[in-house]
Amino acid sequence: MSIVDLDCIRDTDVAEQIRGERLGSLLQALGCFDAARSFHDEIRTGRRSGSVKTSWLARSRISGQSLYCYSSDLYPSFIGLREAASVMGISESAAHRLIAAGRFPFPVARVGRSYKISVRALMHFMDIPDAIVHVDDVENGALHASGGVR
Repeated sequence: MSIVDLDCIRDTDVAEQIRGERLGSLLQALGCFDAARSFHDEIRTGRRSGSVKTSWLARSRISGQSLYCYSSDLYPSFIGLREAASVMGISESAAHRLIAAGRFPFPVARVGRSYKISVRALMHFMDIPDAIVHVDDVENGALHASGGVR
């Protein structure tokens, strides 16, 4: 975790850049940056558009194209109940009981005999911000975390 408090940074461009670099560093440390790089390549080549409208982002003039995305775009859309319960700090059996009682804090999807949880809904429940990041910042953070090795 960084000692820099983003809430104290007055320059929004700098805060945006640090947010992206932190995400890239985290993905690199978790060993899953290759999936993010593939996603970024799709955005750059036009096979996929950036998920964020850039007209109101000051740094959008850096690249001239929509190379912004939400941090949640880099995660799977859905995860299993076991993983979601772990993030929530409860047991899988407690999560099953909450679902059965209709008291799970957000909607779940039943797929066969299992449940799928929306990562965005889980992030919202856990107050994890779905930050807007620029793909270059994410890649720079991952490169720094790898010690400069691509």
